[in-house]
Amino acid sequence: MREPDRTLASLFRNCSEPLALLTRYETSFHRTFDRALRQIQLLQRTRVPPDVGSFGNTVEYRAVTNLMRQKLIYVALTCATFAIAQEGHPITGTWHGDWASSATQRTPIVMFLKWENKKITGTVNPGRNSYDLKSATLDADKWMVHMEGDTKEGQHVVADGKMDNIGSYNRTITGTWTQGGTKGNFKLTRD
Repeated sequence: MREPDRTLASLFRNCSEPLALLTRYETSFHRTFDRALRQIQLLQRTRVPPDVGSFGNTVEYRAVTNLMRQKLIYVALTCATFAIAQEGHPITGTWHGDWASSATQRTPIVMFLKWENKKITGTVNPGRNSYDLKSATLDADKWMVHMEGDTKEGQHVVADGKMDNIGSYNRTITGTWTQGGTKGNFKLTRD
């Protein structure tokens, strides 16, 4: 295992509860930021422009204007930092790809996966033919994923794969896919 992957594995193993707490506060943070942005926009629309000969050309007016600009830039940078930090657990997200038992016929797959309280929940192929994962585990030391579920037709599905490019936004899971009596390979990429 590469050193960055090992470091991320220990980070997420030790920090899953703080990450869950950060995720809970994310909506509250976005709501507060949106409210503050609306107030700033309202103030800008309702502000009466000063007379050119009085306050508009004074040092005080320029100082107040510069201070407001600095505060707005600070708020924007702070919000951007929090938005980047709120990505969450590497397994969480929408994954798309395909599986096949031969190179000529590939079956598309879409998965919604979520890390909740140290376990994985998810839905495979959302829509009329969707099914939930019955069990899913992640070995964060090796970034190995094991998923099981049953299709609407009653076929048991087992997928074992390895997560790669953990630090990248478009990380992948590749491995073996068994559906009913058919065994093949699969590759998923996170959107």
